[in-house]
Amino acid sequence: MPESTVIEQFRVGIAGRNLTQRVHQTLVHNRRIHVLADQLSRVMSVSGDWLDVGCGDGQLDQLIMQRRDDVRICGLDVASRSTAKIPVRSFDGLSIPSDDEHYDGVLIVDVLHHTERARELLSEVVRVARRQVIIKDVVADSWIEHKLLGFMDIVGNRPYGVPCPFTFLNSLQWSELLASLGFATPTYHREFRLYPFPFTYLFDGRLHFVVVLNKQFDESLRI
Repeated sequence: MPESTVIEQFRVGIAGRNLTQRVHQTLVHNRRIHVLADQLSRVMSVSGDWLDVGCGDGQLDQLIMQRRDDVRICGLDVASRSTAKIPVRSFDGLSIPSDDEHYDGVLIVDVLHHTERARELLSEVVRVARRQVIIKDVVADSWIEHKLLGFMDIVGNRPYGVPCPFTFLNSLQWSELLASLGFATPTYHREFRLYPFPFTYLFDGRLHFVVVLNKQFDESLRI
């Protein structure tokens, strides 16, 4: 194949990827983080210092703090960004470099389905949280839901170099995972719309959930 043809195909590929990123940013990402900020700020029943594991650029956390002046959020990510909206530390994607119960609460938003070691990472999240853990993630209870989530992952994450192993859990697997960490009856929140019309009819429904995990806390130890 002539070199000029290869270069042209490369340019077309880059242009197509940039277009996908712009469309996703405009139609999906901006709405998504505002809806999530509303939802998460409502279910966070604990004030104080929070950690967001896998925080990305921290824009979601910035929006939460605009809604909740009683919380302070710092971030942790495998690749910290100099342009992040909050203070961010790097970590290896599995071991959280903090003492037990170091934070009043921990957020982990759409991260667990990007790892093949979800239980190990979530156990670390639970370890460093003193009072509350909030998970936002997805659930695939059928073949078609698995395919839909896979498509969403490719469009929303692969252009940015985010690994997409498609390790989506079903409802039973989520229940077993949370129960194995001591949360047999967590509180789920499912009815919220992340995507604009008409995409909401295909990509919302029961694919997404927020779950609140409350740890036992001795009020006598409050500082």
